[in-house]
Amino acid sequence: MSFFMDCTKDNCPVDMTIYGYAPSLGANATFVALFGFSAVLQAAEGWYFRKITGLWSYTTPIILGCITEIIGYIGRLMMWHDPFNIDGFYMQICCLTIAPAFLTASIYFCLSDIIQLFDPNCESSRLKKPKMYAWIFIPCDIVALVLQAAGGATAAISIQNGDNPDPGTDVMIAGLAWQVFSLFCFIIMTSDFGIRSFKHRRQLRRQGNITASGDNTARDVNGEVNLEKEHDYGSPNTSGTESGQSAGTGPANGSSQSVNADGTQRTVGSPVSDNTAWDAEGQTYEPNHMRPISALKPVNHQKFAVFLIPFILAILTIFMRCCYRVAELSGGWTGHLIREQGTFIGLEGVLVIIGTLCLNISHPALLVKLR
Repeated sequence: MSFFMDCTKDNCPVDMTIYGYAPSLGANATFVALFGFSAVLQAAEGWYFRKITGLWSYTTPIILGCITEIIGYIGRLMMWHDPFNIDGFYMQICCLTIAPAFLTASIYFCLSDIIQLFDPNCESSRLKKPKMYAWIFIPCDIVALVLQAAGGATAAISIQNGDNPDPGTDVMIAGLAWQVFSLFCFIIMTSDFGIRSFKHRRQLRRQGNITASGDNTARDVNGEVNLEKEHDYGSPNTSGTESGQSAGTGPANGSSQSVNADGTQRTVGSPVSDNTAWDAEGQTYEPNHMRPISALKPVNHQKFAVFLIPFILAILTIFMRCCYRVAELSGGWTGHLIREQGTFIGLEGVLVIIGTLCLNISHPALLVKLR
């Protein structure tokens, strides 16, 4: 099989190309512009929220994914000019296949941040630490990325040389299928966390244990929001300012006392309680991972929906796109789906750009700003 060795746009009709059509100029140019816009917007968000530690683990993969998408659609623009352009074919088959894997990496990081902010004790999670979600799914994403890249390159070279592309195609399908499986497991675990968290908070509200005086936003010793550290700091514990605490009688040495959530006393200015963290000025802070969910500030569900709805939409669009690519490649390079440009534009380009723009909206920094 060779679509490129003996044909050019001057001596062969376009239906002899591997896709059977010349890629659309308008559609592909639009995708280049939209992914460029998303990359610039994501970089601007990263810079604007640069004081929030750990956000670049979310921002960088999305920018890389957008750049990879742009390269892929530039390849399709090259094939619009010359449908037999082998360089354009290489660019689009490899880049458009692997680009969404970068986006899913950011999604995996983002769930860890959601849990870190709203349930640092993982009381509603089946995993013991928020970061474990990233630790589990990021390696899965890397495996999918490697398989798709290796399979795409092998298949493209085989097509150019007139060899059988099926081995490389099978590797691509394996990578895409693995990505579908990983995303499906992620959706199940995310849904499980959401349901358990909702039930847990509803139970606490009925018991009257959730107060509005706590704040589970993770902060460092300078008061900056920190999404990265497992042992982050919450609000200062001062006498009479936090629910569940009461003012204590100051000891003879001039230091004051307050009551921990468990009823024990601690002295501000001396390491009486193991739960006490100290900032640079000697003030005490209650580490969020030591505070029960009943002491945390309840989530404003209306504001959280501004983040959550596009986040869920991003997951679903990328999942549907991966399912489409598995079906497309399973039909082979002469199959029906691979020669349908409208289907490709709708189920590849449109779905991925919707997911990417949704990730611009559901930026982890908004979890802090919308509190």
